[in-house]
Amino acid sequence: MVGEWKRTKQSGRAAAKGQCMAFAAKILSRWPERPYADLHRTEARSDDMLPLLAELYEASLVRTYLRKVLATDATQDPGQELCGLCERHGWLTFREELMHVIATTSNETVVRNARLIEQLSLFRGETRKHHALCGPLAVQMMLAVERWEKERIDTDWRATKVDRSELLSRLVRALNACGEVDLLERLVRHILEHSKAYPLKSVQMPALTALHPWLVHNLKEPTTPLTQWAGACLEKLESRAQRVPVKPVDWRRPSVLSCECTDCSELADFLKEPGERVHRFSVRKERRRHLHEMVDRHKCDVDHVTERRGRPYTLICKKNTASYLRSIGSHQKVLDHLSEVRSMQKQFC
Repeated sequence: MVGEWKRTKQSGRAAAKGQCMAFAAKILSRWPERPYADLHRTEARSDDMLPLLAELYEASLVRTYLRKVLATDATQDPGQELCGLCERHGWLTFREELMHVIATTSNETVVRNARLIEQLSLFRGETRKHHALCGPLAVQMMLAVERWEKERIDTDWRATKVDRSELLSRLVRALNACGEVDLLERLVRHILEHSKAYPLKSVQMPALTALHPWLVHNLKEPTTPLTQWAGACLEKLESRAQRVPVKPVDWRRPSVLSCECTDCSELADFLKEPGERVHRFSVRKERRRHLHEMVDRHKCDVDHVTERRGRPYTLICKKNTASYLRSIGSHQKVLDHLSEVRSMQKQFC
């Protein structure tokens, strides 16, 4: 319909546009709520509706879209289109609706909304009014993150697994871009106070690594919050770097298993034995399979192969140094992170 309206002669354009607007309003009024993002998608669904509303250039429809669609449909992502609309209609035109979107942030939309604020903050708009929009949105987003952290339910199978490192990197870029130093300090304090939710290795370091190139090009002067964050990470990394893995001196291996059946008890005794490297289990297929599963589940330092001779077949277990090799890899990762954080401190702290 929008395509037809654009091709209509001047005399009929007003009527054609009116039909488009009426139909768009009807679609928006019946838009279904989708509280959960699609579990089978890795990215937000492309938004087909907003670009059409942008062409119609009707602020009331955009307001309805923000309240009725974006605030209730976790699968939608307006992308950069929203920045262009704010620039064209005025940065404060949709302020209340955007505040509502951020206020309704859920587990499903927390990263999307952080990305939305990042895009708005990084957009080069008219400075005063641009900040008048992004500043209050940033405050609302920080409140939403703190609330989400308390209310999230990890047992809901429908819930999206939130990429916390992406969440942090997008929030830091947004808060830096709009000059919200106090909020950045509050975010860093939140991260450090909830270290179990934001583990150093799997969340904080990936976030800092993603931020590093952007900070190099966009941070004009050192900021206290980033200095504190990098310092806290550096302290933990230096402590971990001192724990150098020690190569095993015998064949004694970790032996804690979740099963205490006869076969597993025999396996545990074998793992405890410092002088025995190879052990043979001549047992039925289901018992061999059980031992196989226990070795894999507990990541035992054991290679195993089935010898298909005689009856029953024999499961041959041979100890290895897998745990030591994994610890060497983890320690090297700590050293790499340590070097990276030190480099960051020199550049922006």
